[in-house]
Amino acid sequence: MIKNGTIGLLKKILGSKSTQSFVIMSSVAVIQLCNNVYLGRELTKEEFGLYSFVFLNVAHLLAIFLIFGQGASVVRYFSSKTIEDYQWKKYLFKFLLLIIFPLIITSFTVKIIYHLDWFWFYMIAGGSFLLCNTNLTGAFFRARGWFNQAIIIERANPIVFFILLLFFFLFGKMNLDIASYLKLFSFLSVMPFIFYILANWNEGQIQVETKIYSDGISLWELSLTVIVLYHIDAFFIAKLLGYKELALFSVMIAIMRIYEFASVSLFSVYSQKFSKNRDINIKLFFKFLLIIVLFIGIFYLLFTNIILEILFKGKYYASFILIVLFTIYGSINLLYVLPSCYLVGHSDKKEMRQMLLGNIISIVIRIIIIYVLYDYGLFGFLLAGIISMGTRTGVGYYIIFNNRSNA
Repeated sequence: MIKNGTIGLLKKILGSKSTQSFVIMSSVAVIQLCNNVYLGRELTKEEFGLYSFVFLNVAHLLAIFLIFGQGASVVRYFSSKTIEDYQWKKYLFKFLLLIIFPLIITSFTVKIIYHLDWFWFYMIAGGSFLLCNTNLTGAFFRARGWFNQAIIIERANPIVFFILLLFFFLFGKMNLDIASYLKLFSFLSVMPFIFYILANWNEGQIQVETKIYSDGISLWELSLTVIVLYHIDAFFIAKLLGYKELALFSVMIAIMRIYEFASVSLFSVYSQKFSKNRDINIKLFFKFLLIIVLFIGIFYLLFTNIILEILFKGKYYASFILIVLFTIYGSINLLYVLPSCYLVGHSDKKEMRQMLLGNIISIVIRIIIIYVLYDYGLFGFLLAGIISMGTRTGVGYYIIFNNRSNA
């Protein structure tokens, strides 16, 4: 009986969409790590820092920023509807055209502030627009319950990039320009598949309500503050400490990607479940998150420098206190999965405003601490991140349990 029960539990875990999503994300994480390790070895610290700034921070930030919350809004709007009954293609193409002008303006602004040449302007604008397409298409997949397919589409570019880098590893010599062109091509390579899928989906006659835009703007305000919180470090590190320190920061973030992939995997599944079901067991979900945080944290505390030594052969090294701070930072971010799922699925405008205020306060706190402690290098940046993210996560849990106590 015990054996059958264990086998049944194992089958249930392996059959879970969140488990499958995590396996996919973890596999992509290994590939992304291989990409970053190869580039981290081949490029100078200055070059790798610049590459990380443009492709791993600016392009991804603008891709989320320019969607204006429509990704989450699409999931929220269509999860309880049959997408094929609506004029969703018209909505999608119209929206993608609308973001071109703000994309050009924001890309040019980054170029001016960071004194980048025109090459990097084109890389930022092109990469960001392609990622906008990918992210918004992934939202339609997620709204239909196709979680794994959404993740594969959104994360296909690292796999293509890996294949391209492998060719140069075997037959050519890598430099920063080549790496940049290959990265942009990896973003572009997903487009034919997306166009094929979209072309074969049916479209109905029902117009998409303007509500999707207003809800999107509310969610975008939250998304905007969230992406600022996640990416603000890179922008300040590049400006205040230089690209060499940003290279170490990027390497550590790459090593600790398990936090991100656990977060994305859980959010992909549970944000849609929260949208469809108001009776999610929040306490059980929170306990589940704590167990995941504990295991991931122990792993990183024990093995981070061993991993760095194996992968980079002494080129990058982190002190134990820095590893502890990165671990705390990642744990706090992972714990925010529960509030983020709740906000997408259950929240009203009042709660969104409360969370927006919490995020703005967190950003202000972070910027103040960065300017006070940046002389301490990455230690100061991580301390600022822990305090600001802790504030945001605390506000999120307050909103959840205050809502339940008033229900």
